[in-house]
Amino acid sequence: MMQKHDTGRTLDFETRVNGHYVNTHTGDGIIVASATGSTAYALSCGGPIIEPHLEALVIAPICAHTLSDRPIVVSARSVIEIALHERPDTRANVICDGAILGSLVPGDRLETRTAGEHVTLLHPPAHDYYKILRSKLHWGRGSVER
Repeated sequence: MMQKHDTGRTLDFETRVNGHYVNTHTGDGIIVASATGSTAYALSCGGPIIEPHLEALVIAPICAHTLSDRPIVVSARSVIEIALHERPDTRANVICDGAILGSLVPGDRLETRTAGEHVTLLHPPAHDYYKILRSKLHWGRGSVER
């Protein structure tokens, strides 16, 4: 995630996927999330829930300044580049799982891609992904579980 450093100011930045220009954004920042991370911050920014077995990433703007700036889902093999534009007193933080990894200043570029190694999550035999979603998101309340 890239997020503005100071409150009260938005960021201007652009995104590229595999070297192709996608958009220029104005807002509080941007989230790049895997399927596993799609039900956290990306969801709260209007991003989709991605089934865990899909090899995809979601790019979700944070508090975009325009209504047409929407989340986009791309291949997990994509290289995503975020470039901070010039603006007075602009600084942004790079955050991963709540930890600040560093700062960006205008002209800096952040490149993100999935790691070559995969993480295997262990689940009990009766694991039901959709049951967990219903519980966490309060879906289907008042209906009989099927």
